[in-house]
Amino acid sequence: DATPGHAALAVIVAIGAAASLGAWMPARIAAALLVAFLCALCINSRLGGQTGDTIGALSELAECAVLLACVG
Repeated sequence: DATPGHAALAVIVAIGAAASLGAWMPARIAAALLVAFLCALCINSRLGGQTGDTIGALSELAECAVLLACVG
């Protein structure tokens, strides 16, 4: 089972890997993770858990956050 520790480790690894891709990439990854995390909290509180549809929606929202960070 995933724990908050696993999620924190995944965030650290993702930001570390993104740092090798350019100066602004970690900020873009952080924006996507923040959006996904906040939406997951909202989904968990309203629905009591995740479904395949909510995970797909989180993926799309995170992608939008990265794209907005790239142009903004």
